[in-house]
Amino acid sequence: MDVDPATPVASSSLKRPADFPASSSADKRAKTLLPHEQLTTISSNMDEVSSRKLWKTFVDRAVADDSGSLWPDILSAVLMHLHVEFRSTNMKGANIKGAYDIVKSFNKDELEAWKVGVRNGVERKDWNDLLARPEFTILNTPNIAPTFEESRQQEQATKKSWERPYVGQAAEALWTHIRSHYNTNKQIYEHSCSVVQSSGMGKSRTVDELGKKCFSIPINLRDAQSTGYPPADLEVLNFLTIERQEEPSYRRACCFIDALFEHTDHTLQNFDSQWEIEKVACEFRIRMTEGQTMQQHNVFRRDFYQRVVEIAEEKIKVTRPGSDERLGYMSPSGLLKDAPFLPAVSCGKLIESLKARKSLSAVKKVSGETDPLVILAFDEAHTLTWPAALALTKREATGYATWSNYSVLRHVLRALHNFPLFALFLSTMGNISQFISPNEDTSGRIIIGDLKLIQPYTDLGFDTLANKVVLDGHWNLERVTEDSHIVHMGRPLFGSRYDAGNPSVQEAIVTFAVGKLLNADPSTQNLTLDQMLACLSQRLPIQFNSTTYISQTSEWKQVERHMRVCLKIDAAFESMETISSSEPLLSEAAYVIMARESFDPLQSFKSVLEGFAVHKGDRGEFLVLLLLTLARDRAVGPPDHNGRPERRFFDFASFMYGHLFSESPSPSELQKLKSEFPNAMMHFNHFVKLHDFKSIDKECLLLLMTRGAGVLCANKHPSIDAVNVFLPSGTKLTIDNLGLILHQVKNDAIYTHIPKWKLFESMNPYDLGILKEGDAPVPVIRIFFALAAKTPSLHVNRHDPSPNYDAVIYDIWSAGLSSEFLSPIDSRTTIWDALLQASYGWKEIYKAPTKVEKEIRSSMNPGAADDDGHWSHWAAE
Repeated sequence: MDVDPATPVASSSLKRPADFPASSSADKRAKTLLPHEQLTTISSNMDEVSSRKLWKTFVDRAVADDSGSLWPDILSAVLMHLHVEFRSTNMKGANIKGAYDIVKSFNKDELEAWKVGVRNGVERKDWNDLLARPEFTILNTPNIAPTFEESRQQEQATKKSWERPYVGQAAEALWTHIRSHYNTNKQIYEHSCSVVQSSGMGKSRTVDELGKKCFSIPINLRDAQSTGYPPADLEVLNFLTIERQEEPSYRRACCFIDALFEHTDHTLQNFDSQWEIEKVACEFRIRMTEGQTMQQHNVFRRDFYQRVVEIAEEKIKVTRPGSDERLGYMSPSGLLKDAPFLPAVSCGKLIESLKARKSLSAVKKVSGETDPLVILAFDEAHTLTWPAALALTKREATGYATWSNYSVLRHVLRALHNFPLFALFLSTMGNISQFISPNEDTSGRIIIGDLKLIQPYTDLGFDTLANKVVLDGHWNLERVTEDSHIVHMGRPLFGSRYDAGNPSVQEAIVTFAVGKLLNADPSTQNLTLDQMLACLSQRLPIQFNSTTYISQTSEWKQVERHMRVCLKIDAAFESMETISSSEPLLSEAAYVIMARESFDPLQSFKSVLEGFAVHKGDRGEFLVLLLLTLARDRAVGPPDHNGRPERRFFDFASFMYGHLFSESPSPSELQKLKSEFPNAMMHFNHFVKLHDFKSIDKECLLLLMTRGAGVLCANKHPSIDAVNVFLPSGTKLTIDNLGLILHQVKNDAIYTHIPKWKLFESMNPYDLGILKEGDAPVPVIRIFFALAAKTPSLHVNRHDPSPNYDAVIYDIWSAGLSSEFLSPIDSRTTIWDALLQASYGWKEIYKAPTKVEKEIRSSMNPGAADDDGHWSHWAAE
């Protein structure tokens, strides 16, 4: 918390009750779980925080205010900082999130006890009663909290993964995106854009890489309650977010930007005068990032922002209403109003200093200011969107706040439109811009088209660390299912962490993925509906059908908290495309969660279909994918304590005869699979949805198998709805070692327990394009699921190799949903029936300004279409 010390406040003695209690005596005081040394350290640190953030001033205001409206903010801030302090103690397992919500849930006695505890701490430097509060001791989880050594190893792995050489084209593509939108065209609202993507995709690292070539000022606004890397610049966050009214917040934003440019210019004066701008950019980046840890930045950066905030505080004092000096305002047209706009003055000085360092060749290259000279990078920018307390009611009702710290900061940047400046706002929150703009730069002008927003940037890429698979016999199922392979598929978070970690970090990589998927402790048992959706989405290609604010909020939450990938957002944040991409490790994490007794896959799937605006399928295809997934999990068996089954691939014949279809009373023909394919193997742990028909050929299907993916066919694909593959002869991955399982699904009652064998004729691999002319026939299992049949039955028709098709074919007619024939089906027939009842333009997503951006975006949905971008990052030509 922060405050303007010059603002008059009531004396704390005015409203102090006569019986305000001092700290209780030691013998009556509640016991804490902390050793004396740790208790002393926390108390000392809290005293320092209290002094630095002027908590006493806030407490005095709250005591003087009869309404009690100020206490929730004060208490939640103290609770938040206590939680931060606990991370370095024996109570590191305390899991306190949403401090404000916790405070709001206090009953009258709890609230009064906290007020007393905070006043004891702030006024008497005695935090002991507060540290013994049950809000901390109850939430302490020592049995699952990592040891100090484990935490240290995890932190080291995080730090080392950040320091590895940068891989990929995203930084280059982001720079292209910036340059293409940087101009003095007055139709652009301001030179800024959001960089939006889920956790672990490389937002921060990409922008950091940009700083090696372009002068960038990094600011991390991470919430003090959250952990992450790089660490937060808490002084800046506290300074920018303290106000609860728009005008004071705007003044703070102006003073901060003014102070930032002023101190940056002063700092650069100490750099070698012979250095050109590229050298200055590189050196400034190094000084701002080297030596940073999970807990804090280096001394240079801490001192840098401490001084910026000090300068900004001084500027606030002299620009307060009623003072002789005013902020002034610069309109987007460049005309000064009232007085010189102070941020413009300091920005101009910094720009001139940087221009003076340009070489002659560089000056010629950027003549006309075609590129920005300064990048402001606000990481974890969603913390700026927390609205003022007075706006909460409107936000809850409409989804919008009348203003936010983010909107006033953009207002300041808008006034700097004519300078070679560009701002990036990094966030996992897709709706970072869903706030009404200040009236001065009215949102109405945006709505009617006078002003335009720059499209958010999402193209960070996928599979950048992947080892490319070649179907030449050198790869096998053992290799493609090892942790060391699957961690490198998908987002770079897991692969870079695995490579940087020691054996204990590598051993815990699945558990780490479980925690990331749940956005909670990996051992969490009672899941929220959002967590259930996150797990099921990593197994099944669940798509949102978001047409309302509420449904969009649910979709954004999956991106923000549960690793869902954002493919595209329009500039006005009115529409988006998100997917749960093919990430084998996250699918394994979902398998671990679904294996728990506390997780009911059937009920969870039903709850997801009922609770979210998601596509339910047209023919019951998602129900069949769930059946196949549950059968797969039975085939691999339960995970061990580190989240791994005995092996991730499994016997094909046992899967078909025992795990998918019941052993009894299955037809005798089905039993022949064991003798006909004694060495056949399968592997999948999730399904991907294809966009086109071209991806269904034998090579694509086999490559998708190497990443654990089965296939849900494109809409309106003729004759088949889903495909799995198996390896008839052992585990070697070659184009000649291939068998097909083709699924057709119908939920129409005209398909009964009586087979219609003619329907299988259209499921010919050659006619479907899976096999091309000249390809040798492969074994095929063709399954027709007549889900709506009233009478359950199972019929199998085996075809010997023939001149027309020189490989064995099994045709299987599966009617109804009955545990008699389908092993994953349990006795809860009403739920299965309800799921069945619930089942009753993609190229535009991948269009991008450049070929590179299109390829990067395509790579984030591996194998979904025939375009090279869906394959080139992870599969050799």
